[in-house]
Amino acid sequence: MPLKSFHLIPSQFKAIPEHRMKDSYPDDFGVDLNGKTMAYEAIVLIPFVDEAKLLEEESALYKGGFKLKDEDKIRNTIAF
Repeated sequence: MPLKSFHLIPSQFKAIPEHRMKDSYPDDFGVDLNGKTMAYEAIVLIPFVDEAKLLEEESALYKGGFKLKDEDKIRNTIAF
């Protein structure tokens, strides 16, 4: 997820891409036209995030006292 989209999740998680894992969340992405001529046909080259490092950083937030708000918990459920 681009850093500009982090307003969609709890604000405490924004510390992860802004400080601790900044290299994994660049502002600009490269594109590969792969023989195509139109920009919308290009493949966006988004870097992979080290999942283990991300989970480690998330765990550190929770160990530091972070708790999800009730509204965030509701957003993370499936309701029909």
